Amino acid sequence: MGLLQSALSARSRVGWSRWLHGEIQHVLPHDALIAAWGDVRTGDFAYDVITCTPALPIDAFPRDIIVPLMGTLFEQWLAADQNPVAVDTRSLRSVGSALFSRSPRALIHGVQDYRSRHDCIYVFVGPDALSSPVSRRLFRIALPYIDTAFRQLSDRGQKDAEQDLVETGFTCSIFADGPFTPETAHTVASPPTHAAPVLGESAPGSSPLSARELEIMKWVRMGKTNSEIAMILNLSTFTVKNHMRRIYRKLDVLNRAQAVGSLEGAYATSAYAGR
Repeated sequence: MGLLQSALSARSRVGWSRWLHGEIQHVLPHDALIAAWGDVRTGDFAYDVITCTPALPIDAFPRDIIVPLMGTLFEQWLAADQNPVAVDTRSLRSVGSALFSRSPRALIHGVQDYRSRHDCIYVFVGPDALSSPVSRRLFRIALPYIDTAFRQLSDRGQKDAEQDLVETGFTCSIFADGPFTPETAHTVASPPTHAAPVLGESAPGSSPLSARELEIMKWVRMGKTNSEIAMILNLSTFTVKNHMRRIYRKLDVLNRAQAVGSLEGAYATSAYAGR
């Protein structure tokens, strides 16, 4: 029990990685841990990977492997009535031959959070010992500690499954969940002086954003957080975050305030040109 409780004292990714490389290896031996959270069934999720052996580099986990892999493992976990389930990785090598070349087993367990509509799935990849009844029982006991420890990491990486980032260790997230407020307005271009369509209403040729992205930006401009927008539009928070990431990329901006300013500027230019 002391080993599991020590996971809760890991408040950074360094401490979390150190814990996974330590005594837990004697209980749940593994070459890597994959953590995914979001809507796994639809592929709308973020993920992190910690590898515990140089033979399994971080670039063995690109998005084109992780998305179908986690979807497959998630369905197997559901089929097992959400109990810890061990999988022979030979059955998965069609989606990750390099990943499973030295790790014959994957042990899966997770949490379905019906309140937030998020799936949190954890996959240990490693030796045959992971398939033992003892390992499955220990994973069931350890999951609350692992899940709590992971959620409390202030600097945990968030690797978007739609974004292929090849880095070492944990990755960083560009996602933000803060409102657009007057305090951040200084980062936005000056308000337009010409009449323009209301932000969130489509203006032909005026924006590269989709109708859904424009709808989300309407609420961003009103100061709503990602969580609030998700509730209003009946979406998951991660879906909103993914939309925000695409909005940032399309508008070539870094934050919510700049996104609002960019759209308002575009609408003003469009309205002026139409006069």
